[in-house]
Amino acid sequence: MRRILRLGLALSLVAVGLLVPTGAHADHGHEDDDVRVVGRCTGGAEAELRVRARDHGGLRVEISLRSRRPARPWTVVVIHERRLAYRGRLGSGRASARASLRLAVPDLPGRDSVVVRARKAAAESCTAVAAVVGR
Repeated sequence: MRRILRLGLALSLVAVGLLVPTGAHADHGHEDDDVRVVGRCTGGAEAELRVRARDHGGLRVEISLRSRRPARPWTVVVIHERRLAYRGRLGSGRASARASLRLAVPDLPGRDSVVVRARKAAAESCTAVAAVVGR
């Protein structure tokens, strides 16, 4: 009986661990409507995601990506509340190792989630997940 209880507890912990996004650190500002997240990246890349409520409604999403391979563009997908908010390429192919994107999404009732996935060839990729309570 104890073995079954231990197995059940272990499976519960694993399930909870799968629900919590890993590799992302939320730094809440002075208000609950501003969230900064450091993304989880491979290949030496770095990503930062910032989501905040705008004064006149909506959410402002800011994405910053840094790479060791500056000449190649990033392929970026932004998902807001399980809907595609942006799909495209970032970076002009110049010698800059940094690319950034700003976009506005609607502020839906309750907690809004934003997921960013970025990939640069097969060597570098980043994922960042943020949740913010809008107005």
